[in-house]
Amino acid sequence: MLNRRAIALSAFAVPIAAAPFGLRAQAAKPMVVFLGNDQCGFCKIWRAQAEPDFTSSDAFKKLDYRVVHPVTFEAMLEEKSWPDDLQWVLTDFLMSDEGAQHGLWTPRFFLVHDHKIALTVTGNDAWKARMLPAIAEATGAHA
Repeated sequence: MLNRRAIALSAFAVPIAAAPFGLRAQAAKPMVVFLGNDQCGFCKIWRAQAEPDFTSSDAFKKLDYRVVHPVTFEAMLEEKSWPDDLQWVLTDFLMSDEGAQHGLWTPRFFLVHDHKIALTVTGNDAWKARMLPAIAEATGAHA
């Protein structure tokens, strides 16, 4: 038997499927952020070898891709090096154990979804072994 509270609250419940299309929350596309710098030899290798394959992949078409690539290692962790709309990524990263301990390790990649860092990895091997499969899963496409 339903109590009065359940009946009253059910009046406010609108199933997502029944909501008009314009009222449904639109999930943002996943985003990949590449963080590197001009001093990093491994960043140069990634940009020359892996980035072209990535940017021509099916998964790339289903996500947003951003690059933060200042001149020095130290500048990578300065807010002024990051676009305004991505500064929250830097803040969240630096507040994490990974950011506090390994903030200057590069190349660094972030997979961001629903305004949260879903995964961050460093290095070309981790890009292949961990990030590409995560991108494929997030987009439903081959990365």
